[in-house]
Amino acid sequence: MQTVTEIQTKLAELVAAMVEKGVVTPSAQLQIKDSAVFCVHCQGKYDTRPFDGEHYLTEVGDTPAEALAAAAEYIAALPSPEETVTRTYLRKVADAVDYAKENGVDDEYVTPLRGVTCAMTENLLTDQRVAS
Repeated sequence: MQTVTEIQTKLAELVAAMVEKGVVTPSAQLQIKDSAVFCVHCQGKYDTRPFDGEHYLTEVGDTPAEALAAAAEYIAALPSPEETVTRTYLRKVADAVDYAKENGVDDEYVTPLRGVTCAMTENLLTDQRVAS
């Protein structure tokens, strides 16, 4: 069984991890349901959507430790702020290519953008950098 202090420490660690991932105004709380399920609720600023398109994350477990570990694992898997910027840029370039295709923009303007999307996609798929 975890103490309240240990749980508060783990919740603070979740908030710190969310800050590192670029979540704006993060918060975390543990809820005990009447069904004996423990829920960790994490959220960011209401008008942002850092959790797979949602501003709110709920992870559950049979113990506080399970619920806290599930939330920590999810947050650890979030993209870094740099990755988020790169993905957003790549999505916008791809949207521009789609827009050009739908509206008959000349290939001379679209071809360079296609090259950008192909190169960036390949770089993202083959990135072999080692964290230092």
